[in-house]
Amino acid sequence: MCFRVTAFNSIGPSLPSTPDCTASPATPTNLSATPLDLQSVTLSWTDNSAVEDGYSISRSQNGGAWVDIATVGVNAASYRDATVTTDVSYRYNVRAVKDGGFSIASNEATTLIATTIPTAPTGASVSFYYDPEYGTVYFSLGWGDASSNVAGFRVEISPDGKTGWTLYTETAPNVFSLYEEFPYGANPPSGCFQVIAFNNVGASTASNVTCGEPFGAPTDLVATAVDQQSIDLTWTDNANVESGYEILRSIGNSGVWSVVADVGANTTSYHDNDHGSEFSRARPPARSFALPPRVQSVSKEFRRVHRAAVRQKFGS
Repeated sequence: MCFRVTAFNSIGPSLPSTPDCTASPATPTNLSATPLDLQSVTLSWTDNSAVEDGYSISRSQNGGAWVDIATVGVNAASYRDATVTTDVSYRYNVRAVKDGGFSIASNEATTLIATTIPTAPTGASVSFYYDPEYGTVYFSLGWGDASSNVAGFRVEISPDGKTGWTLYTETAPNVFSLYEEFPYGANPPSGCFQVIAFNNVGASTASNVTCGEPFGAPTDLVATAVDQQSIDLTWTDNANVESGYEILRSIGNSGVWSVVADVGANTTSYHDNDHGSEFSRARPPARSFALPPRVQSVSKEFRRVHRAAVRQKFGS
């Protein structure tokens, strides 16, 4: 593109200046970053521009802000960064420069000169959420990075959190979560997860194990009056990785739910005999109702599992 400048006042414009032309430089591609020794990294890229004045090289350290570290000349396609430190993660990008402007940045290249294996990730936590309005199941998994020398993270999945661990996915360094959406009726990942940090020296031990499933809520809840003092509850156990079931009860029309018991994993019944004189005022036998919306399958370690609720109608 070319430009010229014209001066003007109330009488009229001047003659235009001599035109000057420039062109936007093409974006460099195929950037790679390779450790050369313990003190330096070699960058290489493809020079796609025919009009650049040079290339600007930027670097981010441990996920921090981008900083320009060097400018190289026309037709350059490599650079040696001799200002790196061991056990620190670096990201690079390269932009072509023309007349003080820049091309779009190249792809990012990540590298690490590791001398020790990374520390295990911390605080892994999985959760699921079903949005009935959009018919979507949301899956999220997060963890904490305990090291500065991570080349990436490996996420593993197991049906029971003990055996059968397989690779679910890998992430780049400085990525500490997964977030995925699934249409209702699809098969989101279900079971137990752990996260392992790795670099060129080796892999860390695994993080804590976190378990969850999207459709583990109990069904077919039935409340049956046994006598004037007790009610038997039964339900269908649909969960595979629950820690147990939390039983809630509402008396009368208050709509206030209170926890009456916690029972263990794989339990499908409960005998409730904590009614006292209030039970004698019950008119019909106990009825079963659908589970309230807040009864969901949730993370085994980090949230209490609401697995069953009993709602009884009492009158005066």
